[in-house]
Amino acid sequence: ALKEDFLLDVRTIHNFSPAEVQEYIQSNLNSKVAELAAPIFEATEGNPYLLHKMILSCSHDTTDSEILLQQIGQIHKYRLEMLSSDALELITWVAFFPKGASEAVLYCLLGQSPDDFRLALDEAFNLHLLQTEESSAGTIIVMKDEQCRRNAYRMVSLAGQKERHRQIGRVLEQELIHTNEFRQVEYHYRNAHDLAAVMKVQSAHCKQFLTGFTQ
Repeated sequence: ALKEDFLLDVRTIHNFSPAEVQEYIQSNLNSKVAELAAPIFEATEGNPYLLHKMILSCSHDTTDSEILLQQIGQIHKYRLEMLSSDALELITWVAFFPKGASEAVLYCLLGQSPDDFRLALDEAFNLHLLQTEESSAGTIIVMKDEQCRRNAYRMVSLAGQKERHRQIGRVLEQELIHTNEFRQVEYHYRNAHDLAAVMKVQSAHCKQFLTGFTQ
């Protein structure tokens, strides 16, 4: 019963409206920066956590709107902090695909159970970090914002970046029969500094091209 009583105190704070965002800024900073309510609402989507993080990053009596504008640039970093470990791992892998990746490739890279993978996907979509797009190879998943993608990419060490690119190259090689995306495989092997793998992919691409040309 005691545990149930504690649970009654849990509250869900819904996203603020544009007017509430403006009021929140005025109350916590000052009216001189309230004119930035519109871009702040667009960046945070009225999320109370993101708004709170922005306010904490600014001095209470600041009159410099540039300080608040700089904090808008930090929003993507704050969004990443909101993720569970599984969703953050998913986002990190997606960040290695500037042009997006299929669900099948991401699932293979993460090595999660189907349920955990779906939960991580849903979380990232609900936080508006990912979106789907149509490509020549079908539906792909991409980061919604390029700066956020770069931030997530930089979270991985240089050695880790090379290893991840190598893993991606190996997975994509298995997909070539379906996608014909030789350039993408080559891109990842180049970033892994695996020149032998690059030459192997280039040779296979050239062979396929010549075969198609002579038919």
